[in-house]
Amino acid sequence: MLFGASRVKPWVHTLATFLVAFGTIMSTFWIIVLNSWMHTPQGYELRDGFVFATNWFDILFNLSMPHRFVHMLLASGLTVAFLIACISALRMLWGDKGKDVKSALRVGIIAAAALIPIQILADDMHGLNTLKHQPAKIAAMEGTWETGPNTPLVLFAIPYQAVRENKFEIGIPNGAPPILKHKSNGVVPGLNDSIADDGRHAPSRCASIFQLPHHDRHRRGHVAAVVGETCSVAQIRSWAHSTPAPIRVLRHEF
Repeated sequence: MLFGASRVKPWVHTLATFLVAFGTIMSTFWIIVLNSWMHTPQGYELRDGFVFATNWFDILFNLSMPHRFVHMLLASGLTVAFLIACISALRMLWGDKGKDVKSALRVGIIAAAALIPIQILADDMHGLNTLKHQPAKIAAMEGTWETGPNTPLVLFAIPYQAVRENKFEIGIPNGAPPILKHKSNGVVPGLNDSIADDGRHAPSRCASIFQLPHHDRHRRGHVAAVVGETCSVAQIRSWAHSTPAPIRVLRHEF
């Protein structure tokens, strides 16, 4: 696809591009199906300790698969959009300011700006789905121990499983319910609900949480950075086309 455009007819090159894209999407689908089923298994039964499929449709389209699949497709689109924009910007810095480079940069920025809000909405729906079917996972991601309303949104904490509490916690008071429940007085699940009969955390319901809160904070910070970056570039392009010197020189770059 990269080096054969000039050696075959345009329709052959376009067909090959679509076939590669289709094959990649199908590969993504099957990977997501397997991963999602391990999180939200259904359509099976246990026989003497072995798993047997009883409904392949339920297995393929399990409770979390659609959300994960949409998330991955949007994430792939965002990655490609920023890759195209970055490569085009680098070419412009190297002095290549042809129309094709400017068009590629514009396409990358516009695609990223269009996909970001859709991705945020899709991730919110994915989070609500996880809260419904895997509340212990959400509690671990949020670093929440006690179930109840008025739960803070934990920005940073070091969780201690032995005593089931957070150390050095920094949070926004009552910040979790609006995000997780979409209402200010929503009840947010806590990890203490996932207790085995012997008083220990049930391993099948609540795994080690030391890394999860920090991973979730990094993810949210990354989303904020991506949104800010895209908005900044769009604003610079707007200034470059409407503002006289000293930033009029940017007009020639975009």
